Amino acid sequence: MPEIIEALPSYLTIALKVIIILIATTVLERLSTKYLKKYARKVELSPTAENALVTLSRFIIILGGIAALFELGGLPSDWFVGFSALAGTAIGFASTKSIGNFIAGLYVLISRPFNVGDYVRVGDVEGIVEEISINYTKILTPSLNHVLISNQDVMSLRITNFKRKSKDLTCYMLPLEFPRDFQTEKIDKILEEVISEYEEKLPRKPEYAMASLDRLSKRYYIYIYVKDPQQLFSIPSEILRKVALKCDLESNAS
Repeated sequence: MPEIIEALPSYLTIALKVIIILIATTVLERLSTKYLKKYARKVELSPTAENALVTLSRFIIILGGIAALFELGGLPSDWFVGFSALAGTAIGFASTKSIGNFIAGLYVLISRPFNVGDYVRVGDVEGIVEEISINYTKILTPSLNHVLISNQDVMSLRITNFKRKSKDLTCYMLPLEFPRDFQTEKIDKILEEVISEYEEKLPRKPEYAMASLDRLSKRYYIYIYVKDPQQLFSIPSEILRKVALKCDLESNAS
């Protein structure tokens, strides 16, 4: 193939090389777009995030094609790279925060610390992930409010994802605290009575365990297993109320 190209007149050689570059750029762009759209459907990305990924991919591929054409035309690609870097620096100074958030969004989309539909805690915000865009993550909280967290903040905050991938269940840890002098046997009795009420209502019976002990309190976790994360908007508060009522009864009895 290279010998055939060299044997052609110079203008035909250049034209053929231009055509090859254009075809290669087009094919690469189509394959990249097809793969990214398939990936976006697989991880349930929002249309906004999907379009952002596809647009960025096209931009990078087209830049590569333009650099190749510059080289072909006798203009060193170093000049093009330098110009791109200068333009990028200017844009960066103009919108540092926006670009940083965009890059953070790409990181969140690629690393996938959570997916749409997962029950998560991001910093002090807790709820169901409703949307992951290139700029922000939208979370529906138990109070039925929507909280938007910029992806730059998502990267800097502590993330807890309660989804258990292996069994397709969400395991929520409900913290409880009892006075140090409250008898352990009574705590066990109360917790067992409460969680037994949910044995038939949930895909797996809740469990409990002591988390810590100090001179002032005994701390426990109740592990609640659900298939529908929306159940966590009501069940934890129900359990807390039932435990509190039983504790009141035990206190009054003594």
